[in-house]
Amino acid sequence: MVSRRQLLKLSALGTATFAAPLAYSASNITMTHKNGSPLGSPSLKDADDNARSLDLLVCGDSPTYMDRRGVQRRSWAGMEGEFSAEQVARKKQFDVFLNSSGFEAPIPYVAGIELIRITQTVTYDKNDYRAKSEALPFTTSDWEADVSKFVLMGDDSLRQQLADHTNPNNGVGMLAFPRTSVAAAASSASRILSALRVNIWEDQFVALITDKPTKDPGTWDWTPAFEAASVYVKNCGGGIVELTEGVFSLTRIYRRNGVSIECRGSAATYLQALPFNPGNGPYGLIEQEDGPVIGSHIRGVHLLGLPASNPDQWGMYLHAKWDEAYQHGGLWMSVHDDVRITYFNKGIWSRGGYTVAHYKRPQQFLDFRSVYVQVLTGGEALRMTGQHGQVNFTLGSAEGRDGNIALRAATLSFDPDPSSTADNASCSGESTNDISGTGNAVQAPINMTFGAKFSIQKSQEGIYSQGAKNIIISGIWGENIGKFLTIVNNSHVELEKSHLAKAADGGVLGSPGEGYLFSCQSNSTLVLRNDNDITGLTDSVTDPAMSVNNIAGIDMQLTYFNGDTTGKFKVSGYKSVGVDDDGRVVLGGHKFVIVSENDDQTILLRTVNANAAPGEQVMLRANSGPITLSVGGNIFLGGMSAVTVPQFGIVVLVRKFEVDSSGEWDLVSVPEHYGVDVPTNGYYASGTRIWRSDSASEDFIGVICTASGLAGSTAVFKIFSIV
Repeated sequence: MVSRRQLLKLSALGTATFAAPLAYSASNITMTHKNGSPLGSPSLKDADDNARSLDLLVCGDSPTYMDRRGVQRRSWAGMEGEFSAEQVARKKQFDVFLNSSGFEAPIPYVAGIELIRITQTVTYDKNDYRAKSEALPFTTSDWEADVSKFVLMGDDSLRQQLADHTNPNNGVGMLAFPRTSVAAAASSASRILSALRVNIWEDQFVALITDKPTKDPGTWDWTPAFEAASVYVKNCGGGIVELTEGVFSLTRIYRRNGVSIECRGSAATYLQALPFNPGNGPYGLIEQEDGPVIGSHIRGVHLLGLPASNPDQWGMYLHAKWDEAYQHGGLWMSVHDDVRITYFNKGIWSRGGYTVAHYKRPQQFLDFRSVYVQVLTGGEALRMTGQHGQVNFTLGSAEGRDGNIALRAATLSFDPDPSSTADNASCSGESTNDISGTGNAVQAPINMTFGAKFSIQKSQEGIYSQGAKNIIISGIWGENIGKFLTIVNNSHVELEKSHLAKAADGGVLGSPGEGYLFSCQSNSTLVLRNDNDITGLTDSVTDPAMSVNNIAGIDMQLTYFNGDTTGKFKVSGYKSVGVDDDGRVVLGGHKFVIVSENDDQTILLRTVNANAAPGEQVMLRANSGPITLSVGGNIFLGGMSAVTVPQFGIVVLVRKFEVDSSGEWDLVSVPEHYGVDVPTNGYYASGTRIWRSDSASEDFIGVICTASGLAGSTAVFKIFSIV
């Protein structure tokens, strides 16, 4: 750089000698000013020194240069030299490390590379891979075929795997998750995940599966996985075992106290039965553990049977069993929703305690909602035996599947084999000495409802009720049934608001003409209430083989029969009662009975015992001879002391709304007597008139009993004209 003083000197020499100053150019000035000024100096001399120093530091060859203040500074050339020397040293150190660790540099992936060592690596699509130890040795062929034999290397590879959402083994599939109980605020991802439902796919459960015939999880035996998950949930205080969509093959699983089964829907989650038979009596794909099982709900699942291998397996066999202390047992307060059971010969058997000596093993407070049980030909859809209470079936069905005809849709009965469930340890009246017919009376379900569009179809028999009470059938659909309803052994059933189409079709039984809607026997009662719609083929309304008329409380005024019912009400007889030694007849729930006189004909009928409400009537038909009603019990005869009902005549009584000293029953009507001769048998009350035919005058001539007594003995009869 040329200073101001130098320029002044040059200008003084004149223009003729102007070229001479080239000898004094800045490139030849080598001395700095060295003012020693402090930092931040505005002096041009210091700026000149800085410019010279920077030029040397950047372009000079020396490793160091002195700045304007006399301090040695490392130049660019010096820094490059030191870096190169240190890089050589580092390379030597790394080479020693690689040699000691067996490192081999990646080579581009091509077909034909022989991989025999774990340290051999290849490069494909800018990523480095090493062979999995279990895949060695092998020779490369095609990347698509070989990719499963390699694993990505390094942090870059790990990040790529974590970002991969297409391979279930990558992404979150690489993260470990130990499930723990949640007892505090969820402040971590692990606790948030632990708060989710327990899923059968969790590794701790899947790891227990040993039977895997193929890679398809639908062929695996998931029994140990489900049982482990169920036990885990119970030990955590209860909750849900969740099953995803898909097929889960099982032998037998158990419902546990407080543990529910939640699936993705009956059209998405399937439990497939595997070949299995424990060989110790009835069994099911789903059973229940010992003791009370409370709040064990099942939702959204389809049970598939395997009838060829397991012909006797139930879809659900729910047997109430004692807990260890013999205090209680049974399935309580549980909901079944969106459940299908198909391809089984047997659907659901719910089996409670068998005796009325206690009520400690009930199946109670159960809701079967949208449960569709469709069995094969000859199968049984529903069976409820023993202690049951507060059980509802709504919206679902019990039927034969597709073209199959079930043997029976629903059975409500006593336990069929109490000896197989008796015990000698509970001390609750269920010992081997207290089985059916010995010790204690047996128990059948009570307070059950079939309603809200429940369907019974394609079955030889619809509902069979034996000893069951308070059974309500309301708003159901019955179709293609041979015998719709059979009730025996002191059963009590009500039917209302239901649609019965071809529900008495003997063709379903294989015996056309022999079907019926109702059979009511053995002291049972059927109350047929309003709004039943009966249509289609109906062989008979009542069972022609009924020996007595046990249908009580019939109210058919709003029941609609679509078709001619002539001849469809068939019975072979009526309920028969006798006058006991106290002058009483017991009708129970029957409104029409045949009455036989006492062997001692002087014992008159004074008391009627019947389950009739005030305003309801009962009819008594004299059968073997005349029956004489008398005061002194609970019958009011309108001021008369006695009245005689002729043989084959019917007397009508009505229950009074107010009971007073005159009795509970009022006489409504009694028929007149007709005959050809003065009677010679039976007891007749004074005032009884008998019209008899006089063959000579071809006219009717009446006789009247003027003194009560036995005909042909103490009774006195006179002709009207003589009177």
